[in-house]
Amino acid sequence: MKIKLIAAAPYDGWAFIIKNERLYLLRPPYQAEDLIESSEKDLAVAISKYHFQECHRSFDNFEEIINFLEETYTKAMEKLGISLPDTETLKSLLEYASEDILQDFLDKAEKELMPIRNLDAAESIALELLQLENVKGNQTLYKRTVDIIKKCQIERKKLKRLTKRSHQFSKNYPNAIKKYTKNSIFESMNDIYTSRQLLPVGI
Repeated sequence: MKIKLIAAAPYDGWAFIIKNERLYLLRPPYQAEDLIESSEKDLAVAISKYHFQECHRSFDNFEEIINFLEETYTKAMEKLGISLPDTETLKSLLEYASEDILQDFLDKAEKELMPIRNLDAAESIALELLQLENVKGNQTLYKRTVDIIKKCQIERKKLKRLTKRSHQFSKNYPNAIKKYTKNSIFESMNDIYTSRQLLPVGI
């Protein structure tokens, strides 16, 4: 049976899929425990808040889906022109950087990477900056760097709540989850994109 991909976040590889008429949230590193039974409400939240994009593709197996998501991530990053140096190179670049250059790195983390939810890259930059003496001794730079790390942590907690809620939904309503079939999900998605209104839910 085909596995359908219906929504994906191109910048971090998360996706919603339909398998055997059930809706699942799939997330990296794509192990068995990373496939979580989900709900239509979670799908709406993901689209409205977390940059998930509508997809209509079918695959024969999970390997094909994972390859597609990884390729999509690579292309998305290339399109944005975002290529971060490796850790050692980044350290050497930052060690003698001026305040303006350090602000540029923070801008990249806060204005380019975080809005598309590339939290690992944004946090990596901030953590490297936090080790620099010229950042520790500059109250403005230090505060901004710490704020970026905190924001990344907050966003991760929100995503964890999304996955926890999916687990809780299946536990509390084992029969109701069966109602979220392929047809109902697609109908709901069509309504969302036609009316441009999403379910009034929050995390």
